[in-house]
Amino acid sequence: MVSLKLISEYVSQTANIIGGVLELDVLIVDNKLRVIGDSNLVSISQNDCIKKSSMLAKVMMDKKSIIFNSKEENIGCLNCNQKDQCVVEMIIGIPVFYANKVLGSVGIIANSPYDKDKMINNKENYLKFIDRMIELIINKITEKQAFEEISLLKKRMEVVFNSIDYFLILVSKDGEIIQTNINFKNIFERKLPRNLKEILDENFVESLLSNREEIKYKEVKIYKKFDFILSSKPVILDQKDQGAILTLRSIKDSAVKMNELYTHSMDVDFEDLVGERSNSKTYS
Repeated sequence: MVSLKLISEYVSQTANIIGGVLELDVLIVDNKLRVIGDSNLVSISQNDCIKKSSMLAKVMMDKKSIIFNSKEENIGCLNCNQKDQCVVEMIIGIPVFYANKVLGSVGIIANSPYDKDKMINNKENYLKFIDRMIELIINKITEKQAFEEISLLKKRMEVVFNSIDYFLILVSKDGEIIQTNINFKNIFERKLPRNLKEILDENFVESLLSNREEIKYKEVKIYKKFDFILSSKPVILDQKDQGAILTLRSIKDSAVKMNELYTHSMDVDFEDLVGERSNSKTYS
């Protein structure tokens, strides 16, 4: 689920950057009213700031930027039991949208008459600046979402790879081993090879990767001593060679499996061939 919490560290840094540039306090909350970014709000009670009746909650509810010129403009502030201790003079609240959904809001806070005058005189510039910073937050979320989708796809591919009972290897156009399945990893307990040339004949690997031809059932040797049957298919994207995907089957294991297929009881009685005697006819 998309949330500011996914990039909490980045949001926190953004709050500090905004606060440093504007020399004002900044608070960023998500749509669950959790404080994600705080530029050091020492004088404000966070519990009151994140109530459903708070100013930034109203910004999210109304789905638009709101300028609160005083606490009296927000009903929640009027009913707050700490309003007499609150030093907030003015807040500019801006919602954070992602795919037409409100993820949170950003609040710029004036805690003194001087800060309030500064905000009033520069509010248009402040709004433009905050909008640009929000764009950076959204870009970061998009990047995070894309990364998570790729990670999920990779995990699914690993499940598929590992369900295959022979060796599966994905290599780059330079022979670098990018992905393998668990069966391949199990035979290299101590050190996995990084390049296909480490385990197969170098000339053969160069020929395999330079030709855009599919290879089927070619006998090869790993480390020049273990016999395997190799098949490969080139990976071509946008008409460019990107490597190949290979399968390797041990000749020894293949022979064992073939024997298992043909060593089940295959005794055939004469009756199985001609039928039961009672059903047979005698001709004179």
